[in-house]
Amino acid sequence: MNHYERLEVRRTATRAEIRAAYLRKAKVHHPDRQLEESAERRERAEIRMRALNEAWAVLRDDDRRAEYDRELARLARLEAPAPVFHPVTDAPVDDDEDDVEFVPIGREGMLLRAIPLLVLFAILFFILVFTAYAASPRP
Repeated sequence: MNHYERLEVRRTATRAEIRAAYLRKAKVHHPDRQLEESAERRERAEIRMRALNEAWAVLRDDDRRAEYDRELARLARLEAPAPVFHPVTDAPVDDDEDDVEFVPIGREGMLLRAIPLLVLFAILFFILVFTAYAASPRP
């Protein structure tokens, strides 16, 4: 979760919008408001508050915010898949594997797929018979 998501603001939010979001979230998650809760819930509130404080510290400072935005953009480029291009036409290739549909071929289709293999075996058989006949001594 990045700082913008943590404060629930847009990346284009103004400093005033970010401050208002920080104050709104801090009122809800501040550990002092969790005194009646269990120790575990208070500890989680402290962790959330530290994260909110870090987000506010980064986003309120223009230099730190610009650096943070550059880092987010760099990470987004690293996570984005590289486009695939056709080697000849240099056009983008749709590499979506979900477009392929499985169609059962049935018995007739299996026979059609077996014909090239049967033809190959027949040719090899005739070559074997012919070489055996040609290699045998003549009377």
